[in-house]
Amino acid sequence: MIHLFFTRFDKPISSDNWSRLQEYLSPELRKKSNSYRKWEDQHAFVLGRLLLMECLNEIGISKNAILDIKYNEFGKPFLNNDIDFNISHSGNFVICAIAQKAKLGIDIEVITPIDFKDYNYILTAEEWQKIHLSEDPLKSFFRLWTMKESLIKAVGNGLSIPLLDITIHNNKVLYDNKSWNLTELVLSENSCASVATTIAHPNFVFFEVDYSTGFKEKKIIQTNIKKIESPF
Repeated sequence: MIHLFFTRFDKPISSDNWSRLQEYLSPELRKKSNSYRKWEDQHAFVLGRLLLMECLNEIGISKNAILDIKYNEFGKPFLNNDIDFNISHSGNFVICAIAQKAKLGIDIEVITPIDFKDYNYILTAEEWQKIHLSEDPLKSFFRLWTMKESLIKAVGNGLSIPLLDITIHNNKVLYDNKSWNLTELVLSENSCASVATTIAHPNFVFFEVDYSTGFKEKKIIQTNIKKIESPF
């Protein structure tokens, strides 16, 4: 089972509610939050940690466990060998996934115009051909990008993994002779999201959280996010 919490913000949270939200973070996390110059980056950081607290609470673990987060040599955060989690954000979306006795990685990207020439190094010739032949090449690119990024985050070796060494077939993503299960999530029409996991047939429990009124008055809605299998 994978528990997934996500939120979105279209404008800055009011100063009073923002202060209330930050009170739930440790002094170290508040200091890191305040080090970001853009309000969007501050929101993404704080809301990501609050979503992780929601994830921990959902699986019966104290929210204070967030204070015990450690990092591997490549910078991937972890709690212990039985719990794996991942946070991703793009645009006004922030998302967090957690699982027990499994490995996972999640990535979300808002679809924005790009110059494909700047990204030749991350996809194979075959993958580029599929993108250019698709009905929506830009969206197809971001779908593949999030698939590969979710695998990188699941493995936890950071940028040491060459993107061209990652291959995708049906709902599997392959790297280093190992197969990971891949699920795409549709949160909106202008974004792509993907989860890579060691769970063979993952089941998801989704929650959308509205933090706009402050943590104590948050709204949590179990959401039926569309899941699709990769056609690549």
